[in-house]
Amino acid sequence: MRGAVAAGNRHSAEAGAWALREGGTCVDAALAATFAAFVTEGPLTGPAAGGFLLLHEPGLQTTVLDCFFAVPTEGRGEMDEILIDFADASTQSFHIGESSVAVPGLVLGLLAAHERRGRLPWPRLFTPALELARRPFETTPAQTFLHEILVPILQREDGGRRVYGRAGLIDASDLVPTLVLLRDAREGALPLLLAELAADLVAYRVEERRPLEGGYAGMHVFTTPAPSIGGAVVQVGLAALDAAPGAAAGHAAGSPDEAVALALALQAAYAPGASGTRPSGTTHVS
Repeated sequence: MRGAVAAGNRHSAEAGAWALREGGTCVDAALAATFAAFVTEGPLTGPAAGGFLLLHEPGLQTTVLDCFFAVPTEGRGEMDEILIDFADASTQSFHIGESSVAVPGLVLGLLAAHERRGRLPWPRLFTPALELARRPFETTPAQTFLHEILVPILQREDGGRRVYGRAGLIDASDLVPTLVLLRDAREGALPLLLAELAADLVAYRVEERRPLEGGYAGMHVFTTPAPSIGGAVVQVGLAALDAAPGAAAGHAAGSPDEAVALALALQAAYAPGASGTRPSGTTHVS
């Protein structure tokens, strides 16, 4: 299958490309890339994450699978606040600890997507992730920076120090048993991995939602609806770009004109009330 894969890390993108070469669908590629990201992008995602999946294929209904976090029925343990300094540019408050852990829905959402539009067997999609997890690998400069400023969080406990304790390297070998359990037990793995949330996980349901629709440069654009705010922000930004004189689609990539147009579109998208939402910050729950 011909296609292109965009991801936050080269290894994750290569895992998605592998799935396409193996004859998989775009959903298979997304799943393989996501499992690889559990290994390569641990501070941003993982088996205990949540998310939204927008499924679109020509001739099929476009839909969004809402597999974001749910609130646990019981609070557990402590929650500590840690202030992170982003290289003197700004600071951000993070809350960590047992009570910061929500009910994860991502794996259940990935299973739902695979049941609808996957082709490769579920276990095969873990192949690139397991290969990555079994040997240490070098981080990118951006990852190295991120891991350095997040040391108070990532290396708070022994498990984190084993993964991120060597600068410039990730050793995710501790994740191998978790990946194998997810591969073999599917949804049955989650209550075993998070026994404290077992009842909440059994009760969890992936919600199917209708995507937001808009246009840009003559194209039809689908994005995620509420409770995600990102889709609404994207739609407002694209509408601002389309309405701008000499719309950004006509500017040379990387040109000053394109940069100005994008900046103005972002300003419009994040203006108070512009998207019908109230962004208050960035939430990291993984």
